[in-house]
Amino acid sequence: MRIRTRCVSSLWLLLVASYCNLAVAETSLSLTDKISMATEALAQGDSSVAGQLIQTETAEPNYALLQLEILYWLEQRESDQAIDKLRAFEQLYPLRADTFAFSSEVWRSIGHQVNIFAKSGYYKKAVAAKIKAGQLAPDNPRYMTLAASALGQADNYGGDKAATQPLTERIVELDKKWGYIARINLAQNNDEYTQGRVLAAQAVAEFGQDFDILERVGQFHWTLGEYNEAQYHFLQACKNRPSDEWHLQIKWQNACYLVGEFAREKQIGLKNAVEALTILLSVHTLPTESNLASANLLLAIASPEQASPAIGMLSRILNESADKELKRKARKALQGVKN
Repeated sequence: MRIRTRCVSSLWLLLVASYCNLAVAETSLSLTDKISMATEALAQGDSSVAGQLIQTETAEPNYALLQLEILYWLEQRESDQAIDKLRAFEQLYPLRADTFAFSSEVWRSIGHQVNIFAKSGYYKKAVAAKIKAGQLAPDNPRYMTLAASALGQADNYGGDKAATQPLTERIVELDKKWGYIARINLAQNNDEYTQGRVLAAQAVAEFGQDFDILERVGQFHWTLGEYNEAQYHFLQACKNRPSDEWHLQIKWQNACYLVGEFAREKQIGLKNAVEALTILLSVHTLPTESNLASANLLLAIASPEQASPAIGMLSRILNESADKELKRKARKALQGVKN
C-alpha cells in the first residue's frame, strides 16, 4: 500500500501525519499503534515520527515507548544518548528476557557506530545480553537459541563454546524450528559445513515460509560464499515478512536488499533481485536515504519496464522530502533514467 500525502483514516495515519504536519498526539490511534508506526518509520531511516511522539506523549513512559526512545537516539547516531537510555532500560526491566534480547541488538548496533577502538567493548555487551536473555528464559527456545549463538563466540567476546553443545541439545528437545537454527549455528561455529548444509536443507523443507529459518539459511550460505543459494533464500525471506519487531524489520530489509546486491556484484539472479527490491519498495514507501539506495539499486539492475517502483520512489523524494541533498541525489538519478 502506497502512502499518499492526503490524510486518511487507517493504521498508516501516523506516518501520513508526519507529512501532513499533524501533531502525533492529536491522531486517533492508540499509543501501541503510534509506537508501531514510529518504529516502522525508523526502520526506513525517518526519525521525525518517533521524535515527535517522544516529545508529545504525556503518558507515563512504558516498555515499548522506552524502546522507541532508544531506537530514536540510535537512528540519530547519538551513541551516548542511546547508551544512557539503554542502561536505564536494562535496570528498569532486569527480569525480562525480551529486555536483553532487545538490548543485545542495540549494543551490537552501537558497536557498528563507534570508533574502532571501542567496538569490541560493545560487541561483548551484546554477547552478554544474549546470554542473559537465555538465562532469564531457560525454557524458551527462542531466547535459548540467542544464548547458544552468543556462547559460540570467541572467549575474548564472552563466549564459552563448551556450553553450546548441551544447550543446543536442550533446544532441540523443546522446539523443532529453533532446534534447526541452533544446530545450524553450532555446525557453522564448528566448521562442520557439510552437516550445516544438510540441516539447512531440512529446515527449509519443513519451514519453507518461516522468516527466521529462511534468513538464517541465507546467512549460512552467504558465509560459505554460496551466493546463488544465499540469494534464493534471502528472496524467500523477503517474501515472508516477519513481525514488526525492530530488529526483525532491519533483518527483513537487509534480506531484500542483499538479493539486489548479489545481482549487481555477482551478476546472478537478476529476476530475483527485481522481485525482492520491488517488494521492499512496496512496503518501505517513505522518502528517505535508505529507500533512495533501494531505488538506485533497482535502477542499476532493472530493465526500463521493471524500474517503475524505483522511479516512483525518486519522484516521491522530489515531491515530498525537505532534505535538499536527498532531493539532489534523486534528481540526478532521474536524469540518468531519462538520458
